[in-house]
Amino acid sequence: MKKCLTLLTITILVTIALSQTTKATSLSLTVTTNKPTYTVGEFPQILGNLTLNNEPVQDGIVALQVNNSKNELYLVRTLTTGTIPQNHWTLELTQFITCDSAGNPETTFPRGGAMGFKITIKNNAATTYDYMVVISLLYGNTIPYKTFIATTGTLDGQKTRTITLWPITIPNDSPIGNATAYASLLNALPTDNGLPYCPEKEAVFQITAASGNPAPLITPTVQNGTFNVTTYIASGKAWKGNYTIYAITKYQYYIATAQKTYEVKLIGDFNQDNIIDISDLSAVAIRFGKSEGDPGYDPIYDLDHDGAILISDISMVARGFGASLLDP
Repeated sequence: MKKCLTLLTITILVTIALSQTTKATSLSLTVTTNKPTYTVGEFPQILGNLTLNNEPVQDGIVALQVNNSKNELYLVRTLTTGTIPQNHWTLELTQFITCDSAGNPETTFPRGGAMGFKITIKNNAATTYDYMVVISLLYGNTIPYKTFIATTGTLDGQKTRTITLWPITIPNDSPIGNATAYASLLNALPTDNGLPYCPEKEAVFQITAASGNPAPLITPTVQNGTFNVTTYIASGKAWKGNYTIYAITKYQYYIATAQKTYEVKLIGDFNQDNIIDISDLSAVAIRFGKSEGDPGYDPIYDLDHDGAILISDISMVARGFGASLLDP
């Protein structure tokens, strides 16, 4: 009888141990947008959530990459999911500033001129790691106008490297005012399953000697376990078509990825010539007053989808008059 009780006890203990060791740990990353489709003048909002076993991760970092409809880099950011973690990063950006051609700090640059960046990377580990720095330049802090791989390389353990980039051309048609640069340090692009080493760094600079207004500065509200970023669809500067968002994170020993697509199109461009002009305005105006079931009613011109072509539809086209998108 004692032998049977011993075997039963062992069986119970083994069963408990197995149930504990096989309990799955689930890191979940989701990414979405506040709308599926955007047009010129709108602000796409990319929203994300990171949980571990259904609990918000309050100290995670997420690498976010957006490719435009030509599959080109449109935006790369490294976003936090709450309080910026105070971790001992394997690799980290210890310096990211704007500079002149000699590497001296400078924050004011002329439209049509050139600017530079000074970047310092530190390897806190004992072993060698590959790195990639990606910089996204935005008018204000919402209009992406250039995203590029700034530098790649290998850094030995306990070493520091400083790189000066010059020249980076500022477009002739840049709006004056504040602009923002964001630097992400990764081991590869998110589309290649690259992971972020540390939170991003940002540098604010001024574009001068031009006409125009900078984009409004938008500060995202971040709650624990969430991240978000806002961009802008600029007339004549954005490609129409599908944009794809790639997100990736590593938390503790777990990796999670997510992907989402949104569309950029020119609402009110009825003849599909990539600009809203008098022909588009006339096309909706001549159908004024038409409702579902009436001869001449066409839902294409019912932009607010209320079953009738009214002044609200004409106003939508009029507000976008002159707007254009690039055709990939």
